[in-house]
Amino acid sequence: MNCIKIRSKYLDEIEIESDQVIVFPEGLPAFEDERQFVIIPFAEDSPFFYLQSLRNARLCFILADIFTFFPDYQVEIDNHELQRLKIEEGGHGSLNIFALLTIPKIFSETTANLLAPLVINFEKQVGIQYIPHVSHYHTKHPLFEETAVSPARGVK
Repeated sequence: MNCIKIRSKYLDEIEIESDQVIVFPEGLPAFEDERQFVIIPFAEDSPFFYLQSLRNARLCFILADIFTFFPDYQVEIDNHELQRLKIEEGGHGSLNIFALLTIPKIFSETTANLLAPLVINFEKQVGIQYIPHVSHYHTKHPLFEETAVSPARGVK
């Protein structure tokens, strides 16, 4: 394996292995020219990750493991998209699904884009941002449950 040094908006200069590079064949929406990224966990066992572009140090997204925060999340990926992810029709493969986060100044108000998840096949080092034709999800799902005390549970 080859080591690659890259610069990152959040992590300064880091060294990654070439087998950590995820190729997005069509880039990401609005970033079609950016096709090579690396996914780096915030910490061991963290549900949060950096999605860092290899070419552009300033292009770094924050991701979350969808199922940590939305255990009932469901997405049906069509055969065309499975082929793009190098999963053969009727075949088996391990896919990981992440949500892009929007993090405002108040972290507890962070939202997750469940409409267009990132779907990654780590085994084949390929990913897509999947936007289904029909979905009941949207781009701004609150990541955290409200912690405010309701008047019914509050102290009188």
